[in-house]
Amino acid sequence: MKKILIIITVLTMFTLLIADTKVDELVEKSYSYEASGDYQQALTNMFAVTHLAPSDAYYNLRTGWLYYNLYNYIDALKYYLISYNLDNNFEALEGIVLCNYMLGNWADTISYGELVLHKNPKDFLTLSKIGYSYYVEQNWTKAVEYYGRACDIYNYNITCLGYYLSALVENNQLREAKIVFQKLKKLNPNNLFVAKYANRF
Repeated sequence: MKKILIIITVLTMFTLLIADTKVDELVEKSYSYEASGDYQQALTNMFAVTHLAPSDAYYNLRTGWLYYNLYNYIDALKYYLISYNLDNNFEALEGIVLCNYMLGNWADTISYGELVLHKNPKDFLTLSKIGYSYYVEQNWTKAVEYYGRACDIYNYNITCLGYYLSALVENNQLREAKIVFQKLKKLNPNNLFVAKYANRF
C-alpha cells in the first residue's frame, strides 16, 4: 500500500511538472506573438494557459489585456473581472474601468473608477473618464469636479480643458468658464469648444 502511494505521489508530481513546463512554453510564445503584433495568436496561446491554470490572476489579466488590444472590450472586461476577483489587483481594476468606458457603461465606469481613485487619487485617465461619464449623463456638477481635478494634473491637456469648459458653461459657472475659455483659445484657437462658446465670452 505504501509503495502504491509513493508511485501515485511521484506520478502526480511528474504530471504537475509537465503542466508547468507546458504553461511556461505557452506564455513565452504568447509574448513572442505579442511582440510581433500578432495579438490573435498571442491570445490563442493564453487560452490554453487559462485552461491549464484557470485560477491564476495574472494569466486572466493578460488574456484581458490581449482582448483589449483586439478591441474586444466585452471579453476583455470578462477576463479583467475574473482577474480582479481572484486577487484585487490594481492592473485589472484599471482594465475594468477602460473596458466599461469603451462600452459606454457610464455607471460602472464611475463606480470602478472610484475604486481606482481610492488607491491613486491623481490618476489622470480615471479622473477624465469619470468626468466624461458624468458629462454624458449631464451631471454637470460632477463633470466639473472630475474634469477640474484632471486639469489640475495636466494643465495643457486640450481635450480635458474643452470638456471642462463645456461642463462649467452647462453648470452656469461662467466666471470660471471664461478663464478656461481664454486658456483653451490661447492653446488651440481652432478648438471646437472655443468655436462653440466664442459668442459667450
